[in-house]
Amino acid sequence: RIVARKDGKSSTFWQQPGCGPTSIAYAPGGFVVACHYSRVLVRISAEGKTQSIITKDARGRPIGNANDSIADAKGGVYFTSSGVFIASAPATGRVYYLPPSGLPRIVAGDIHYANGVVLSPDRRYLFVSAHIGRRILRFEIGPEGRLSRRKVFVSLDRLTHGAKGAHRLAGPDGLAFDKQGNLYIAEYGAGRILVVASDRRLHRIISIKNRFVTNLEFGPRGRLYVTAPASNRVWPYKGVVLRIDDPLR
Repeated sequence: RIVARKDGKSSTFWQQPGCGPTSIAYAPGGFVVACHYSRVLVRISAEGKTQSIITKDARGRPIGNANDSIADAKGGVYFTSSGVFIASAPATGRVYYLPPSGLPRIVAGDIHYANGVVLSPDRRYLFVSAHIGRRILRFEIGPEGRLSRRKVFVSLDRLTHGAKGAHRLAGPDGLAFDKQGNLYIAEYGAGRILVVASDRRLHRIISIKNRFVTNLEFGPRGRLYVTAPASNRVWPYKGVVLRIDDPLR
């Protein structure tokens, strides 16, 4: 389910049994929900009502485990389909583009567990977490949401040493940019956020108490909101939403 919080109170905004929502992106007239467990996308209204369920891509193929998502300025949505969360598994992660109307199409593939996704502040590039590969990939955005000129923006192993006590499959999850152009990387399994400047150098490490930090987003007044479950094994994966008022302080 998706929970909304207002005036200190939480309420269910939308829910669907078996969905396992991992992200929600703005879309014309409402939102697009990525259902990781049921392997579908769901369009919902601004009031939280289900409008349609997308089960296949434009070629009639299953979309796999939908994961993170981000809306562009044209009413479309980029989203990742992860692949298999095993180090020895082949790199089958993909990035899809869902246009304002119609079905999604693959715009990038061969990613070793595609995870977080974010647009650069100038909307020219799409950044994608290759979780098991421990890299952040950058793509140039072309007409109709197409991606090209894939390159490695940063490798986490070259950026910094592994965190003490990190999970064996620790890697980059959610991504976000601040107004200064710094890229924030949620390192799942390592209990930290890596802040990378535009010159690709490590600017700061923000420690998070919960080891499995998953996603992050900026809100009003530059506040950073972070999601972090306490465990990746114990159902129903209870966690917290953290607020960091001044991330660079």
